[in-house]
Amino acid sequence: MKNRKTRAKFNVEKARQWVEELESGKWKQENGFLCNNGEYCCLGVLAEVNGLEKFRDNSWSDYYDVYRFRYEGYDDDAILSDKFTKEFALTGSGERLSGGSVYVHGNQYSGLAAANDNHETFVNIAAALREIYGFEPREVE
Repeated sequence: MKNRKTRAKFNVEKARQWVEELESGKWKQENGFLCNNGEYCCLGVLAEVNGLEKFRDNSWSDYYDVYRFRYEGYDDDAILSDKFTKEFALTGSGERLSGGSVYVHGNQYSGLAAANDNHETFVNIAAALREIYGFEPREVE
């Protein structure tokens, strides 16, 4: 019997939900952490809307209120588990599994975490994700 690796399937509906959440205006944006002081990185939003276990990271000073997200035993304050993000065709730091750069608002980044930490807005990140995933452009109201 051959040992086959199981591959996560791209989940279109969850990816679309994440993009719409980034566009919703409901989330305050953070850089440097997945979640700090009630504000989120774009990948923190992904973890939150998908119900990953969230817990306080007490290793930071009182100034920070950092939370981590756990998936199948893996947790970090800045990136997500690759096992989880494969479902979205991304690495834990938001790099494309297919390789290549991520372009957000005309700027080139290694991944979504880098774009977020360079102060690209959630709306611009969502627009880049729409292009990556082949979703229709957002309708302007």
